[in-house]
Amino acid sequence: MKNMEDISFECSGLLVRKKFREYLAPTILTTISMSLAAMADGALVGNILGDTAPYSGKTGHSAREIKK
Repeated sequence: MKNMEDISFECSGLLVRKKFREYLAPTILTTISMSLAAMADGALVGNILGDTAPYSGKTGHSAREIKK
């Protein structure tokens, strides 16, 4: 009879491959959805707020103030 320590070290790469495949699709879909959300957010802020949107640079000034 094998004790628990011997059994835990006998795992092959099968478990790792199985878990990798299990999490691969959700990871890719999450990455794609976050990228699409960031692009949509940028487009909406750029089109709706335009020059009145706060500038995110180090100066803390708005884009309108920087253009002057």
